[in-house]
Amino acid sequence: MTTTSPFPAKRALLIGIGRYAHLPPERQLHGPPADVAALADLLTNAHAFDHITTLVDEQATRKAILDAFADLVDATQPGDLVMIHYSGHGSRVPDIHGDEADGWDSSLVPHDGRDSDGLAPDILDDELNPFFGRLVNERQAGDLVLIFDSCHSAGMTRADGDAPFPAWSRSLEPPTPVAGSRLVESAAAASAAPPPMWQPAGEQFIAFYACQGAESAFELKLTANTVHGALSHALLTALAGGDWLLGQGRAVEFLSLVSPNGWPAALDGWPPGWGLSLALGAWTLWCGGLMPRVWRTRRGLVVAWRLFVHRLFAERVTYWFAGLWAIGTAIIGLAAWRFWF
Repeated sequence: MTTTSPFPAKRALLIGIGRYAHLPPERQLHGPPADVAALADLLTNAHAFDHITTLVDEQATRKAILDAFADLVDATQPGDLVMIHYSGHGSRVPDIHGDEADGWDSSLVPHDGRDSDGLAPDILDDELNPFFGRLVNERQAGDLVLIFDSCHSAGMTRADGDAPFPAWSRSLEPPTPVAGSRLVESAAAASAAPPPMWQPAGEQFIAFYACQGAESAFELKLTANTVHGALSHALLTALAGGDWLLGQGRAVEFLSLVSPNGWPAALDGWPPGWGLSLALGAWTLWCGGLMPRVWRTRRGLVVAWRLFVHRLFAERVTYWFAGLWAIGTAIIGLAAWRFWF
């Protein structure tokens, strides 16, 4: 079904990188090319997009991506709908301009990135921000829709973790010192007099991020031969409805598909440490219940307590369970720290 468009033109820039020139086999991704192919087909056949540019794998070098952004800005006319979708590795680098509250710039990793000499640095959120500002303020785009299906993606308008389901992470560690120094030099040369930062505002801007700036995004193996990013899969599911008209107040419908099970209202405001405390408490009670003990109250509580302590420390198995408790506590604590931080 093709929707009637209120926009003069519908433009999309779709970037998907699964193969990286300088990453080992275990860090290659499976889903980004499929994300781009499926989304391009859906936008063309179901949503009447008439200008779609795709960059996949070897096509998506650092230079090619920045050139495509510049070409998109130049081609956009007042009132056009513009969609930008990135699927691939995301990362973070130390904040260069001092404009990030958490001290990190979010970044996209191009196909030729992460080379040992740092000749193709990550593409920073600070580099993309002027393009977004020009699309909205200078070119007067009717709607700007941004989708970043990568780790650390929530800061992109300015991309390892463990998924609770079978999935692959789309995260990379910050660049090496050599690559990082080239990144600083490149950004400094490109922004000797940086323009005012564009801040997202107004009804003409919609952004969807796979995760927060310090979190990881994942891709899912849906069938034996089908892999998609989790966010891209939700987007494809929403757009496949046929009547989901971008830019016409239907964003909530998409969000309900991305996260169908909201955080229980009764738990709002609970500290993150509550779950850790519950796990440690249950573990401690279980270990304690297995330890040898005796409890006799016929001579009074004081005598009963003394007998309990004496029996507890007289048995060698007590120390085995104490060691088991210490190891289990360390594992639970480490897992909680990795999940939250």
